[in-house]
Formats: sequence, structure tokens, C-alpha cells
Amino acid sequence: MDRTTRGPLRTGRRRDSAGSAGEVLGGDRGPGPAQVASLEGVGYQIIVAYSTFSAGAVFAAVILIAVASTFLYGGLVLIERVLLRWRPRVGKPAV
Repeated sequence: MDRTTRGPLRTGRRRDSAGSAGEVLGGDRGPGPAQVASLEGVGYQIIVAYSTFSAGAVFAAVILIAVASTFLYGGLVLIERVLLRWRPRVGKPAV
């Protein structure tokens, strides 16, 4: 039996038609004009800054997203504490 006919696990060849997960989901190789869903917002600013090699703007946008998500997470924790006050907290004995 030929080595190439034994199967994809032994030869390393791919037998599926898609090259990567991005191609399956409709993309090809990285952000391009056909893949932009909006012409505004922080995500669009990251794509524009990335394509113009503006590293400072990319880092600023990523830090902005990180700070905003931290505040959103904190707000959800507070809402959870108020709405689920009856539930015992993890690590504390129920007295």
C-alpha cells in the first residue's frame, strides 16, 4: 500500500475542502475591506490602525476595550449580588 493512500493522519495531508476555520466562516486571510461589517466603532478603528501600521492606536483601542469590559463585568457582578442575595456565596458557610 502506498504511503499517500493510508489516510490523512499518517501522511499529514488534508482531506477536507476548507483550508482553515476562517475560510469556513467566510473569511480568507486577515481583515480586508470585504470583511468589515461597519465603518464606525472601536473594532473598525483597530482595523484601520492595523492596516496603516499605527501600533499606538491599536494598543489604545485594545486598552479601551479592556477597561470597558472590566467595568461591564464589575457592573454585572453588582447586579448579580443584588438579584441573587438569597443564594449563599461560595466559600462562606451558610449560617
